[in-house]
Amino acid sequence: MGGRTLERHADTQTHKTLRTGTEASPLVATAFINLPRQEAKHPYSLERTVLVPADYVAFCSNITLETRHRRLSTCAVIQNSRARARGKWKAGVSTEVRPTGIAQLLQRLSDNARLPAASIRAAAQRSVDPLHCPSAEIIMIWLAKPFLVWDVITAHPDHHGLFAWVDAGFNVYQMRPFGPPPPPWRTFLPRQGRLAVAREPGACHNELHGANRSRCIIATFLYGSRAAWAAFLPIYTRRLRNLVHLDEGAPKPLCTEQDLYEDVAAIAPDLFDEFDVSDSWGWVNARPHDPTKSTRGGRGNG
Repeated sequence: MGGRTLERHADTQTHKTLRTGTEASPLVATAFINLPRQEAKHPYSLERTVLVPADYVAFCSNITLETRHRRLSTCAVIQNSRARARGKWKAGVSTEVRPTGIAQLLQRLSDNARLPAASIRAAAQRSVDPLHCPSAEIIMIWLAKPFLVWDVITAHPDHHGLFAWVDAGFNVYQMRPFGPPPPPWRTFLPRQGRLAVAREPGACHNELHGANRSRCIIATFLYGSRAAWAAFLPIYTRRLRNLVHLDEGAPKPLCTEQDLYEDVAAIAPDLFDEFDVSDSWGWVNARPHDPTKSTRGGRGNG
């Protein structure tokens, strides 16, 4: 992965609140791979949910889909939607698309995790749950997120700011006509060497993952420096390899990536800076986490 060779900086930076988001705006990785409806978790509205004012690198299908009585590829929908929105954004942003299919994504997982593709697919198939993880394909897309971020990091050595993952199908905001509200990096920056994350009680899937947690990381969005991702990836990779190879007694060990992120947090809690938000599953009003606030328990629905 190359992360072991990158130097981790001293944890000296404190949380910052910014007046504007321009200096903090990250390079965002995202993905949308077309799947049959029964293999996906939600319906999606990409024409709205990709409208985040930041530079994007999108891993997307060249398969066509119906949109406003036209047939366009997923990559074209992402490019066209963001191009139409550029006039509403104060700063110019770019959109790079990388055509990707599920077979290519599985190969990326295999190469980065150093696991046979057949083993990954079999473990994902064993983790299928009709409610939370409806197909092996959607599980593999979710598991590949950190490796796709790393692809973007290695392809952009001159970018010295933050790198983020943001789901292309940002489900909680799919009905907003002008896209998601202002992103969290405008008001919350993680300390050096840490990933900024929000947590939600419903993000845990304790019964499936064999855990007992009250709140888990929301995998829809997280962001941090090159050094933070480099520190996160080796631990995440080892955990993924263990869950693919070993039977730890969890009924559905790879359902979902949110639970795997929380596994990493249990191993290395100092890799994360948590922030609170004002809307469930979203990112409105991002601010430093208040550990004294009450938390709700419950079964996962993320």
